[in-house]
Amino acid sequence: MREELSPLFPRISPFGDRALLLEFSAEINPQTLGVLQGTLRRLTAAQIPGLKELIPSYCSLLMGFDPFLWSFPGLSAKVREILADEEPSPGPPSAVKKVPVVYGGGWGPDLPQVA
Repeated sequence: MREELSPLFPRISPFGDRALLLEFSAEINPQTLGVLQGTLRRLTAAQIPGLKELIPSYCSLLMGFDPFLWSFPGLSAKVREILADEEPSPGPPSAVKKVPVVYGGGWGPDLPQVA
C-alpha cells in the first residue's frame, strides 16, 4: 500500500537509476506549488555535489543525479536532511500573467493550412 502524499513532506521514490522523484500531492493547487517552489530553492541553495538537474512540475520534482556519487538511499537521506532543517513553507505567491492570444486573420494567415 502506498503512503499518503503530503504537500509539506514529499514521498521520495527512485526514478530509474539516475533520478529521484519527490511527490508532494496528487492534485494541483497553489499550496502544493508554493511548497514545491520553496523546496526547489532550498535544494538548489544546498549545492549537492553530483546533482545534475532539478525538473519541477506542479506536484512533483524530478532530481537527476550522478549514480557514481550517489545511491538512491544516500541521496534520499541527504534530501530528507536538507528538508528537515526548517519547517516547509510556500514561497512568495507567483504573479499571474495574462498573455493575449489571437488566431487566424492577419496574425495567422496559414491557420487553415496548418489546422
